[in-house]
Amino acid sequence: MSVVFDDRSKLVGISEIELIFCAKLFCMKIAGSYLQLLFDFAAYQYIPESQLKTLLTEPGIDLCAADCLVPITDYQKVVHALVSRQKQQGLGLVYGVFLNLKALGLIHQISLETTSIQQAFRLLEDYLRIHFPLVSLEKEEVGPSLQVHLRSKLSDPIFKEFVLDSTFCFIYRELSTMMKPELIQLGLPYEDRSPFQRQLRHNIEHSESHRFSFTITSVNDKINQRQLQVVDVLLPKYLLLLEKKEEQSFPTLVKKMMLNMSTPALPNLSQVSAQFAMSDRSFQRKLRANGQSFRTIANELKRNLALYLQAGGKMKVKDIAYILGYSEPSAFLHAARKWSSGSM
Repeated sequence: MSVVFDDRSKLVGISEIELIFCAKLFCMKIAGSYLQLLFDFAAYQYIPESQLKTLLTEPGIDLCAADCLVPITDYQKVVHALVSRQKQQGLGLVYGVFLNLKALGLIHQISLETTSIQQAFRLLEDYLRIHFPLVSLEKEEVGPSLQVHLRSKLSDPIFKEFVLDSTFCFIYRELSTMMKPELIQLGLPYEDRSPFQRQLRHNIEHSESHRFSFTITSVNDKINQRQLQVVDVLLPKYLLLLEKKEEQSFPTLVKKMMLNMSTPALPNLSQVSAQFAMSDRSFQRKLRANGQSFRTIANELKRNLALYLQAGGKMKVKDIAYILGYSEPSAFLHAARKWSSGSM
């Protein structure tokens, strides 16, 4: 539903509190960079940025300018355009997973200012309140557990679902980097949670909200410094690879999508094909038609990252194997020998 802000009579079924929030929403602004991220994502959906910019209040605005602010209603219009154009179920999930690399950047920033999960949560709450007020965190203790619910007062159901789904994925990426994923319990208010389970590689229970649960003890633990060191080392390289100017062919889009989806481990074939709303078979067929395969692209990225990590001289073979997703150092060494011989 589209909310009309200048005519109260058209806001049928909306409470006085929601009406006040809608009025505030109309006046709210967020950093233009958030809208630019949506435009970057749209490029992978074959939607030109020029087309989406016509929806903005100021179509010629420089979204990358440090002081750029845009109305949240502009963000809402772009989300609706993406959803209606793609007609894809769970676009918020697809966008949330696309933001993995951006989440790692925020994780790195938080890690410089805190040492415990509890402190990280406080910083995350502040971040949402100041920079993205469409979502808030509500915490409650239930026995030995702490439950954190994502809440939003948005009345537009399509916009609300997109915002909650993408923020849920974004926060999970942060938490699973700061602590062991097995310590996190996830919940979603959907009957079919399988797309989220496949992309996040985590079991998800049914709940009344977008929910994270932990034992209170684990929340007081220190942040996983080993994983953060990996982020610290790899993040600059990932960003450099994304900035590299290349012909916008389908294989290039796939490679850049993989970098965006990094956790920092690279995603698998099924995770990437889902981002393009394609079956694994159709996805591989399209790559072959462009003279590539998913394995070739993945190996090229792994080789590039391995050379970068080895050049630093600060990492052991077992650590590089772990970062690149190999189960054993011997598997990484076998792959490295193939790369050296020119066989991908």
